[in-house]
Amino acid sequence: MNKVLIINSSVRNEKSHSRKLTQLFEENWKAKNPSDIFTYREVGLKQIPAINEKWIASAFVKPENRTEENQSGVELSDKLIKEFKEHDIYILGTPMYNWSIPSGLKSYIDQLMRINET
Repeated sequence: MNKVLIINSSVRNEKSHSRKLTQLFEENWKAKNPSDIFTYREVGLKQIPAINEKWIASAFVKPENRTEENQSGVELSDKLIKEFKEHDIYILGTPMYNWSIPSGLKSYIDQLMRINET
């Protein structure tokens, strides 16, 4: 049994081509792997905050040395990293905006990429 994380980053919902493709992938995957577990992470319709000074101040302090205030800067980041590490397979549904990835996906990646964590 695998744990599959589907990450959708389109800011469109019903008219999104990338969402249709992740749905198609999921349907086909489930038909071949019915015992696999799916989790969904929304980074397009639900805003993932950009990293900020508070995040940086927290991320560069060793966990055992963090104060309550330090820890608050990386709470979401910790949650996203934990979720990511708990999965075996990652499906990324993303459109191209202005020749690049959507800003929500960039923020998600920034939240995931931490020294001594990922």
